[in-house]
Amino acid sequence: MPGQDFEEPMGLVIFPILFGVIANLCYTAGWIFDIVFYSGQPNRLRYRIGLVSSIVLASLPGFWAVAAWLWALYAGKKLN
Repeated sequence: MPGQDFEEPMGLVIFPILFGVIANLCYTAGWIFDIVFYSGQPNRLRYRIGLVSSIVLASLPGFWAVAAWLWALYAGKKLN
């Protein structure tokens, strides 16, 4: 509706904090898993899983924005 923002104002405050908490949990889990499952040599699979997970986590806001834009096009509504 006219006069309403596309972004939720509290979302601009809460989501960056939530993103930081989740990113730090994933970072901490990485070295914990590395210590627990260490087999004497580097494990490339765990490295790749961690790398892809961090890229996906950092890309989620962009994916969400594109999905919202595509949905608005499909529904025929404008995003203000």
